[in-house]
Amino acid sequence: MRCADQDQKVPAVVDQPDALYTAVPLHNATKQKTANDFDAIEQVETIQETEGQSNEDSTNSRSRKRKGNPDMWKQTIRKRKRQAGLEYVATTGKKRCKREIKRNGCNGTCKFKCRTFSDAERKDIFHSFWSYNDSEKNAFYSSSIDKIQKGRTRTDSKSSRRKFSYVYHFPKSSGKVRVCKEFFLATLDISPRRIQWFLEKKFPSFEDKRGKVSDEAKVIIKDHINSFPRVESHYCRSSVKRQYLDPCLTISKMYELYEFQCNSKGISPEKYHTYKNIFNFDFNLGFHFPKKDRCDMCEEYKANDLIKQVSKELKQKYESHVLGKTQTKVERGNDRKSEKPVLCFDMENVLTCPRANISNFLYKRKFNVYNLTAHMSLNKTAYNAVWSEHQAGRGANEISSALLKILEKVVQDFPLLENITLWSDSCIPQNRNSIMVTALKYFLQNNHYALKTIEQKFCEPGHSSIQEVDSVHSQIEKALSVSEIMSASFIYNALTK
Repeated sequence: MRCADQDQKVPAVVDQPDALYTAVPLHNATKQKTANDFDAIEQVETIQETEGQSNEDSTNSRSRKRKGNPDMWKQTIRKRKRQAGLEYVATTGKKRCKREIKRNGCNGTCKFKCRTFSDAERKDIFHSFWSYNDSEKNAFYSSSIDKIQKGRTRTDSKSSRRKFSYVYHFPKSSGKVRVCKEFFLATLDISPRRIQWFLEKKFPSFEDKRGKVSDEAKVIIKDHINSFPRVESHYCRSSVKRQYLDPCLTISKMYELYEFQCNSKGISPEKYHTYKNIFNFDFNLGFHFPKKDRCDMCEEYKANDLIKQVSKELKQKYESHVLGKTQTKVERGNDRKSEKPVLCFDMENVLTCPRANISNFLYKRKFNVYNLTAHMSLNKTAYNAVWSEHQAGRGANEISSALLKILEKVVQDFPLLENITLWSDSCIPQNRNSIMVTALKYFLQNNHYALKTIEQKFCEPGHSSIQEVDSVHSQIEKALSVSEIMSASFIYNALTK
């Protein structure tokens, strides 16, 4: 494996003289509202139960994973019905009846002012109570029930363990009015067990904080995720909104670093699932793992064919696409079988440095290194033109110049070579453009060897036929995966081994 000079900057193409050049293309390229009225609550729940999946958020924000719709889960609907006092089926399969106002439990004969509440007032209290969620009901208990010291001890019950008494109230226009326990329970249609549970477990702290994460904790997690530098994507940089993190990272590794940061600052870290959910749903981030892309045209045709909606125009495009793919495969096979010189070239995924299992490196901005790889059929040798982002970018001008550097090495190895065939993909910004054509013409006119013609061939878009270069890239990635890369020179040394 040979490498072009790394110390010399990649020159830009300046002149465009005429020269013999032949290009042979093979083809033509909402949260639910709370109802104050009891009947309105029942109507809202009935509508929600008959609805399907809710529409996606109207915003165009993208996240790492598809968000669920917990509001339409059966258990959530069951919970809302239970909180609203509606009829529902419990998880055990038993049917729970609808809540209704019971008869006056004390019959108005107690010493308190229960009889002053009319039926309309009791109904308003009942409807207001069952429009609350569980936390709001606990707040209602807290404001309506007072815990006081036991007033007296009977002489015949010295063994009693009771130390407190409870006073019950209902709101009225004139203020809170004390009522008896029986009237309180009958109006709300609840059992004494609810009151007992609240007084034992919740009083005086009635706020349910289960599953809640403070805004401050969320900001700390988001700031930690944003502290990791992004890595550029190799494909579709102009149309893809997803950003990429260093391949050495995982969500588990990031959470370990988050825990270490919180502990060093004396902050209690959140749970792993909280960190993971924020990473998945509030960010559109991936990890920079090279993978093989599937063809857009083939996937579009398969998706439309699956639902039987293939238009005539799409069918013609797909048939032309398949024909071009077949012709490319045949032409590429013929070139492999022949003895004519064939040079395949392609850009490798962006290489980043530093790359090592050191925590501080994960927070540092990555230095990008680019590699244009070519494979020569005559000597089965791979040529690599390597440069870093401080020297040049990776546009058509830079790639053309890097290809000229590789061609110089090839003609030095084969000084009697008169013609050569170039194979590459159909990426227009990099390979299939006028800048590349001009660069090759410039090379033909100014080289001092026997090279007279250059024939350029392109693969069908979405179907690469330059597996030799892909194999070289795989070997490079394998060699770099077990190495610690501190600078661009480490990559250069790995390529020359």
